[in-house]
Amino acid sequence: DAAYSMGSYDLTPDQALVIEGTSPECVFWNLCLWNPFLHTYDYTHERVTINGAHVTYEPDGSWRIVISDKDPGHPNWVSTAGRSKGLIWLRWFLPEETPAHPQCRVVDVAEVAAL
Repeated sequence: DAAYSMGSYDLTPDQALVIEGTSPECVFWNLCLWNPFLHTYDYTHERVTINGAHVTYEPDGSWRIVISDKDPGHPNWVSTAGRSKGLIWLRWFLPEETPAHPQCRVVDVAEVAAL
């Protein structure tokens, strides 16, 4: 079994999408960015995906992922690879329970350092 959550982003160069959530125990989970044709961006040149083994977790076990064109200095930054619009795919493989819906908000890239 797997659980999925899909969304999209439409950001200006000075904006960041902050996604906050938790993940149940599972075999593997990740977030990746896709183009409108459901292809992942080129991960060999930029970090356009992140998974549970590479996320820096908050003390309470939650996570915060930041999607933006510019690197805001956040450990969980995922690059838009220069694309102002795209799709977001979150997936959990063999979760022990249904994941809670993540919370999303758009902020100025300059505000990310204060998170």
